[in-house]
Amino acid sequence: RVHGNSTCSDKLGLLSCSVCHTTSGDYATSIKNITICSSFCDQLYEACAPLYSYSAKEYCTERLSMIVVPDNAGIPCFSAAPSIELSVFAFALLLLFAFSF
Repeated sequence: RVHGNSTCSDKLGLLSCSVCHTTSGDYATSIKNITICSSFCDQLYEACAPLYSYSAKEYCTERLSMIVVPDNAGIPCFSAAPSIELSVFAFALLLLFAFSF
């Protein structure tokens, strides 16, 4: 657990796995050059750095070396938000599993 906080570990885990996603080319050129949405930066800050004296954006850009953009900027960014594609995929798997027995 990072910082003694499982929520922080979960968020950092999502971030580290983000480069493996099929659309990662839209927001990442490497594990060290990931563009994240400001809402995800806020979540990271709340989970991992609540005792630090700098802002959420400073935490994400200076401590984690991420690029932070506003969610509605029209620039692809990682947010760890559930997508419709993922929901449809999970539902299809559920149906497949349910009817396989």
